[in-house]
Amino acid sequence: MPRHAVPLADTTGARALRQKDGKIRVMKNIATKRNAILVALIGALSGYAIIFPDQLGICYLMGDTTCHYSFPVFTLGEPLLNFSLCILVVTIALYFFRDEVFRACLRFAYWWIPFSVLVIFLTPTTNHAWAIGGPTREIISWLMGGLFVAISLFLIAIKSWQLRKKG
Repeated sequence: MPRHAVPLADTTGARALRQKDGKIRVMKNIATKRNAILVALIGALSGYAIIFPDQLGICYLMGDTTCHYSFPVFTLGEPLLNFSLCILVVTIALYFFRDEVFRACLRFAYWWIPFSVLVIFLTPTTNHAWAIGGPTREIISWLMGGLFVAISLFLIAIKSWQLRKKG
C-alpha cells in the first residue's frame, strides 16, 4: 500500500483506498469462493481435454485422428484432473460456509497446493516394475488430493465449531 493511500472501512470485502489527490480506488480481493470454484473447474476441464482430446474433437481439428498419443496424458493430464477434482470438492463444500472458514482453508491451500505440485511432478510417471513397483504420478496425485480434502474438511469442522462457539 502506498504511503499516501489511506485505507477506508468497507463492508463489501473489497479494499478501498483514498489516494493523495482525494480519489478513491477500490481493490477487489481475487481470492473469493466463486473464483476458487472457477479455477478448480478450469483445471478439471483442462485435465479432461488433455486426457481425452479425441472425444472432444481436438484431434479432428488438428487433422490427425491419433493425436491422443502425442498429448502429455500421464505427465500433465491425469494429475491435473485428479487434483482439480479434489480442490473442486473442497471449494463447493466451502461455498456454504462463512467467509472466515473459507479464509482458514485458503491459508492452508496457499502452502499445500505448491507443495503437492512439487511432490507430484518429482514422482516418476511410471514405475517400470513388473510385480512390485513404487508410486506413480497418478497414485501420488490421488494421495495428495485426498489428503487435501481430508485436512480441509477437518479444518472446516474445527473452524466452524470455533465460530459457532464464539457466537
